[in-house]
Amino acid sequence: QFKGLSRVFSNTTVQKHQFFALSFLYTARPPITRVPLAPSLTPHPALPDFPDETKQLPCALARESREQAGGLLTRSPGAPRRTLSRVWYMDGYHNNRFVREYKSMLDFMTTDNFTSHRLPHPWSGTGQVVYNGSIYFNKFQSHIVIRFDLKTETILKTRSLDYAGYNNMYHYAWGGHSDIDLMVDENGLWAVYATNQNAGNIVISRLDPVSLQVLQSWNTSYPKRSAGEAFIICGTLYVTNGYSGGTKVHYAYQTNASTYEYIDIPFQNKYSHISMLDYNPKDRALYAWNNGHQILYNVTLFHVIRSDEL
Repeated sequence: QFKGLSRVFSNTTVQKHQFFALSFLYTARPPITRVPLAPSLTPHPALPDFPDETKQLPCALARESREQAGGLLTRSPGAPRRTLSRVWYMDGYHNNRFVREYKSMLDFMTTDNFTSHRLPHPWSGTGQVVYNGSIYFNKFQSHIVIRFDLKTETILKTRSLDYAGYNNMYHYAWGGHSDIDLMVDENGLWAVYATNQNAGNIVISRLDPVSLQVLQSWNTSYPKRSAGEAFIICGTLYVTNGYSGGTKVHYAYQTNASTYEYIDIPFQNKYSHISMLDYNPKDRALYAWNNGHQILYNVTLFHVIRSDEL
């Protein structure tokens, strides 16, 4: 079913969920259109044409507005069941502080019925994420990460990412104050950024979601400014080689083994400007913001067993 895009990402020790295929994509606002990644691929039958309100959606989904060049739409992968359908929308990629909360994806797509939350500080980039009832964001023009409780509308924790570049020092290739990218996968909360100490190359840090303390960090050799975008699946960071034109998943760093590999996975860039990618471990889907369009990629994970394990 997934001819042509399944790929072995490592020649070292094989771990569960080291492999994935992208089976299809569609835009997430009406009219819904499905675009095949390749003629040999077919839509996954488990995913509907329209996002279901009761279905757990990916960690983050960015959306362009008429006034701004980017934005963020997010659902929490760790939210209680009663709040799974809620959607949070952040307009723009810098110097804004208003978060819209919609009761459902349908409300977001079809109405202006929302509750507005005012953050105590503006944010930078499109790397924000909502996780377990809190929104985690990078404070504008700083290397500070803030955990803000959406229910009580109070700051629960603030912490600096030591030596992390900010204010367009080490952004992704598309710019947009994307120096610090916060992500969630099966292992929890992560931050992806770059430092002078690592020569501007990507640093991956796993964060404690309560204290924001850095639990462990990995220095990679991939230049942050050369990365189009990035996402994490099961502790492996995947990086695209660009954000416009012919885009591919080009690099993978496995934190569980501290190893990396250059790979070659075609990634259709239909609207020619990817400025956000985010993966949700519960949905096993990858969302992209692409020049004003929201695109959903179905991610199929594989557990490959080596012959010496049989």
